[in-house]
Amino acid sequence: MELAKNSTGLGRFEAGERLSGPLHPALEGPVRTNFHLGEYELASFAAMKAVEVAVREASGLDNSLVGVHLMRTAFQPYKNGKAGGPLADAEAEGGEQEAASSLFAGAIGAYKNPSSHRTVKFDDPIEAAEIIQFANLLLRCCSSSPRPDAARPRRRGRPPFTSGPAGWGAWTTGSPWRPRPCPC
Repeated sequence: MELAKNSTGLGRFEAGERLSGPLHPALEGPVRTNFHLGEYELASFAAMKAVEVAVREASGLDNSLVGVHLMRTAFQPYKNGKAGGPLADAEAEGGEQEAASSLFAGAIGAYKNPSSHRTVKFDDPIEAAEIIQFANLLLRCCSSSPRPDAARPRRRGRPPFTSGPAGWGAWTTGSPWRPRPCPC
């Protein structure tokens, strides 16, 4: 009954419910912990930093590329016969390739960069939960984007979740099965 009388408590409860399911392993530790401690700026920043790190690892690009520039380079669309970025989907239509590049660049620019450069007042638990969920989606997309040098089959299908021993919906790694890159 007390929860219903306290709008802050109700918002925290609702936000916590949004994150009650499994998250990408990169988000389970510090992101979930900081979120539950009420450190929403730190949790959101850490979630988007995990996206940046995953894109760098998946693309094989150098550490000198950071933030929006890294995203634009990794997802550079194929144009006029020129090769695209390591995570661009050569089979996708040009507009879809550009959209994926913009999606990742926009996420980093809007949700990671501000906290990287200044203190941001961030006290909305629901917004933080949604940013973390968005980072989770981007991580799923990134982990399904094959690098050109990787010998992985490209198939459409479900993300690499399993109902195996780790429990229903647990994230799996090292799966030989990889879905097609996220069409986002």
